[in-house]
Amino acid sequence: MVSPTEPQSARQLSSWSALAYGLTMLGSTALHSCFMTYYVQVFMHRFSVSPSSFVTAQLLFGLWNALNDPLFGWLSDSIAWAGGSPLSRRAKAIAAGGLVWAAAFLSVWWPWGSGDSLGELAHMVVSLCAYDAALTWVEVNHGAALAEMTRDQGDRARANAWAGVCAAAGSAASWLAHLGWTSSSGLKTFRLVCILTAAVACAAFLVSAKGIADAKPPKAGHRATSVAQPEARSPEERTRCCSQPISFAAQLVKSSSFRIFAVVAAVQAFDCAFEKNFFGSFLGAFAGAPEQGGMAAESQATIVSLSFLLPHVVTVALTPTIRSLGLYSVLHGIFVARSAFLLFGVAVTAMNGMMPTLGLPAGWTQGLFMLTNRVASESVCRLFPIAIGDITDETVASQLVGERQRAATVVGSSLLLGRLTSSLAPLFGFQLVQTATNSAGGADGAMRALLLVPLCCVVAQLVLWQFYSLHGARLREIKQRATLVEAGGKCPDV
Repeated sequence: MVSPTEPQSARQLSSWSALAYGLTMLGSTALHSCFMTYYVQVFMHRFSVSPSSFVTAQLLFGLWNALNDPLFGWLSDSIAWAGGSPLSRRAKAIAAGGLVWAAAFLSVWWPWGSGDSLGELAHMVVSLCAYDAALTWVEVNHGAALAEMTRDQGDRARANAWAGVCAAAGSAASWLAHLGWTSSSGLKTFRLVCILTAAVACAAFLVSAKGIADAKPPKAGHRATSVAQPEARSPEERTRCCSQPISFAAQLVKSSSFRIFAVVAAVQAFDCAFEKNFFGSFLGAFAGAPEQGGMAAESQATIVSLSFLLPHVVTVALTPTIRSLGLYSVLHGIFVARSAFLLFGVAVTAMNGMMPTLGLPAGWTQGLFMLTNRVASESVCRLFPIAIGDITDETVASQLVGERQRAATVVGSSLLLGRLTSSLAPLFGFQLVQTATNSAGGADGAMRALLLVPLCCVVAQLVLWQFYSLHGARLREIKQRATLVEAGGKCPDV
């Protein structure tokens, strides 16, 4: 079935290219699931970083986290289009960046110096910033590769599905990491798991880069003749419009689709970071002591691992629906369903004073509720690359990029606000959890924070998403115009 958001065209993305695109997510998920779950805990509880040092490091990290996305996006676009095949250069960037990312990941788990406050602060700032720099470099090139490999939303959904399959495999690292984290050997077993994770990630990045380099970029084909042929602009006009990062960013922000998506993605980044950083803490508060009938450590590890695995399974399952209904409708449905689910949780908790156990051991009801909510939340993140590809097509169609795509710049710019909110989430969440716990008690306060923060986020997203216009007939026209622009190397007047 042809997607309602796509003109009918031949499939151009091979299965190997789609799988190769997905393999980057295997390495990415393996590294990032461990990092996001444990970096706050390791610095606060194992390395005993002072609260002031933690806040300072987190603020510096947040600033760098936000600024480097558009910067690295523009830089990687300039390198990719400097000569030769852009996809080949994207592949080299992913391979090199992936190796650096793995090294930066390992640097987080070994403290520097003798434990003085300055050394703790330096270790946290340098390791986090190095980690994020490598992550960003890989991520913007990986996202740009999807936009440059194919314009067909069905093909993009298929590649994204392979990314989900590979990411699901990579999420097994979080299960091993949790077992290492809770072992009696301190950090020794955990560090061994991290070394193994880094090695697997490096292999995945290298194989992925080889496949992306071999991919064939889309060829211009016959499109509907109802779309007017765009008028050409002089090289000087294209240069003035497209060459400067600030000029490009200013033009990009004028797009209502980009603005709405950037805000929705920022809210989503905060929500996901909040739940990742405090998932283990919430689960521990609900689980109780195993010797008193509470949830066993292995069961907790399984729930944590499933919280990383299942979103990718859902991504694969949703791929046929995206092809038939379009991305906009699928995301709208997730926002509605998640809002209803969280409102139900609020109502049940308000009536009973706590989440009912339903005859299950302590912590299981809350754990399964947390898992369901997190899977729905993370599934949204997994589908965002398709939306970024559509926004990239819009920049091509509206002459923002001249004769070359600025796909990585679009990726980086769309993530700018999200990076900032994801960095603020641990600070906000720490204060919120402390306040909720002190005012309502441990498990009850955690449950209150767990319900209200995601509910506020998803309601805001649902309202904003109503105004996102890059779908249906308009999206079809955008893709047709983008193809005409690339076929003739011409830029239409806006």
